[in-house]
Amino acid sequence: MTGDGAPEAAAEGEERPEAPEEPLKRAGRPPAPHLPAPAPPADAEARR
Repeated sequence: MTGDGAPEAAAEGEERPEAPEEPLKRAGRPPAPHLPAPAPPADAEARR
């Protein structure tokens, strides 16, 4: 976790493991607005 491009950080799509949204996601809260949602409602409209 030195921030030199850890594979675990890239797997989540986050450049900085120490990002503030990291503990928030562990608390069971929704991801930050600037992060891609796991299942965006727009996807449902795209299927129609």
